[in-house]
Amino acid sequence: MCRSPTNDWCPYCNIALRSLQQHHDAIAARCARLVAVSPQIPEESLSLTEKHQLAFHVLSDIGLDTAKQYGLAFDLPGDLAAVYDRLGFDLQRVNGGHARTLPLPATYVIDRAGTIRWAFVDTDYTRRAEPADILTALDALR
Repeated sequence: MCRSPTNDWCPYCNIALRSLQQHHDAIAARCARLVAVSPQIPEESLSLTEKHQLAFHVLSDIGLDTAKQYGLAFDLPGDLAAVYDRLGFDLQRVNGGHARTLPLPATYVIDRAGTIRWAFVDTDYTRRAEPADILTALDALR
């Protein structure tokens, strides 16, 4: 599962999603399913899926309840939220009324029993899991 903030304004999220799409067949060949999770409302997630022609689902975690359970949600400081507002990033609308809370990007490999077997989380939003590392983690489950 990949968590990403509002993807229309996050080039790092867009790159990560395109890279995951490029590796989708290799992931599926390992009998794994790829799912992305976003704080966006379902309409925005659907637009994202169509825009990038993704072969996997982008689920909506409005209010970041799931992100909070994984310890991945953080609140934007007021001054940064004001900058986003001035730049025209309508987080209030696309995130279903939760403009101040965003998720850290994270990638998990979860086995069939629901146990996290591999994780990548970095507070630097520019760093994302490498698809090769995800494939290695999936191979380790065999």
